[in-house]
Amino acid sequence: MLNTKPLTLNETETYSASCLHNFLVNILIYARLFFFIVHHEESARFGFEILAGTFSHGIKLDISATAYILVIPMLALLPSVWIKADWLRHFLRFYTWIILFISSAIIVGDAE
Repeated sequence: MLNTKPLTLNETETYSASCLHNFLVNILIYARLFFFIVHHEESARFGFEILAGTFSHGIKLDISATAYILVIPMLALLPSVWIKADWLRHFLRFYTWIILFISSAIIVGDAE
């Protein structure tokens, strides 16, 4: 069924993409914190400035990595501008769980 509305994303789709981006950035920030906790003996040798610097400089990389991860959901979001897509919510949920599983495996593997 074709959508006859003007070609804009609705508020829910925009909000979902924004929430997913913020959620993934927070996961990467907590991953860095988890790494420092696991390696607390080595981390204790560095001062607060260096540890805080890894967060401030690392946020750029976190945002960049999140942007790469969100390419597929954003491409999936494009057809919903023209076509009513109930499948998009299910796809985003499935994609989020897959990304969380893969990210968690990488984070835990990196910490060891």
